[in-house]
Amino acid sequence: MPALWRFTSDSQASPDRHGPGCGGPSVRILAARAGRPAGDIQLHLVAAGLSAALSEAARYWAEQDGASPLTAPMDQVVTTFEPLLEGLG
Repeated sequence: MPALWRFTSDSQASPDRHGPGCGGPSVRILAARAGRPAGDIQLHLVAAGLSAALSEAARYWAEQDGASPLTAPMDQVVTTFEPLLEGLG
């Protein structure tokens, strides 16, 4: 999980760092960590995909009545997205 941690662990990222209208907090954090402008379409695609995947993993876990720890499907999301996150930086 090092790539995900590297890209999301900076809770001090300034929301206005890349100007208004450049996406939500996840895009701004990814931009700051990757050294890319917040308007970079790849950042938006990765942020949207990651958000959707995390939501789907939580839905899947709930449909399974929480039979396993929630971390199991979340770890699968991280494993799936890690190459994309590595490719940003």
